[in-house]
Amino acid sequence: MKEDKIKIIRVPLQEIENMVDDQNALLLLEKEDARIYLKTGHNKDLLTVEEVYEIVNTLKDLLVKNESKEDNLTEWLYRQWKSKEKYIENESSRYFNSMNWSQGWIPLIFIKQSKGSWEDGFIKLISSYLNVELFTVTISTSTMMTIVSNMELQFSKEKKDDISEFVQGIFEMLQNEWDEEVKVGVQYPAFCLQDVVDFGHQLLDDEKWVMNLWPKISFFTPWSHQLERIIAKVPREELNKYLAEYKLVDNELLKTLEVFIEESLNMSETARRLFIHRNTLQYRLDKVKQQIGLDAKKIKDAFLIKIILLLKDGLDSMHKNDNQ
Repeated sequence: MKEDKIKIIRVPLQEIENMVDDQNALLLLEKEDARIYLKTGHNKDLLTVEEVYEIVNTLKDLLVKNESKEDNLTEWLYRQWKSKEKYIENESSRYFNSMNWSQGWIPLIFIKQSKGSWEDGFIKLISSYLNVELFTVTISTSTMMTIVSNMELQFSKEKKDDISEFVQGIFEMLQNEWDEEVKVGVQYPAFCLQDVVDFGHQLLDDEKWVMNLWPKISFFTPWSHQLERIIAKVPREELNKYLAEYKLVDNELLKTLEVFIEESLNMSETARRLFIHRNTLQYRLDKVKQQIGLDAKKIKDAFLIKIILLLKDGLDSMHKNDNQ
């Protein structure tokens, strides 16, 4: 039996009846939406023992080739994301032609602070939780990209709530199951190779502000944290100049402002969360107004205060990293 006569084919359920009378098709696996067949060179009932061994060896060769192809694919993406080169169509097609683009692929990023290598156990945990086809690309000791099949998830750009719940679920699972804090970012489903590369660059660009605002971030999406992304592009010297005009050093006032903004400027909810009387809260807000000239109860001033708090957190983190 020649090797080129042995093929593995995937047949959707609606086409199964076409395989009923095929004497050369050997059923290997039944799935919910399809069946996997082994196509032989002649009638499956007439296979000899030697031919069965030959089929097994051919399957082994196919598995080795698939593993090699995935290695090439992840290596190619690694080069693209590290160098920021524009992808080369002819080169990339060798690795990506076999991918199913009709349903799309979802780029994810995992970010940690430690400099140790990513453990195999982490990748196995992600694979087990998601239970879909995926592959990973390790970018650095602190960053790993994962490309997840959208075939079962069926996300689209319009399903923002579903995508948010998806990435939040991954973050919360890691909090419970993994012994190190890991931040998680997601992008829209990519329906072509160019999107995979571009979305990956965007996620990697997010790493900087996520690291600077580490305690404030859990997971992020393309439509969340827009202010943080803008601030991350401002040079440090400019940030220092801006903050010099609004000096807030009292930790009690800083915490009060943070909660007040989180509660959408609601006095009662803020006082409840801080376990203080409304009069005490009013006193603190008045004190802020005296110090920096901004009234936190006014939306325009509250927005500026939000920026100040983000800048302070980011600069504090930068200074901390400089001293390490």
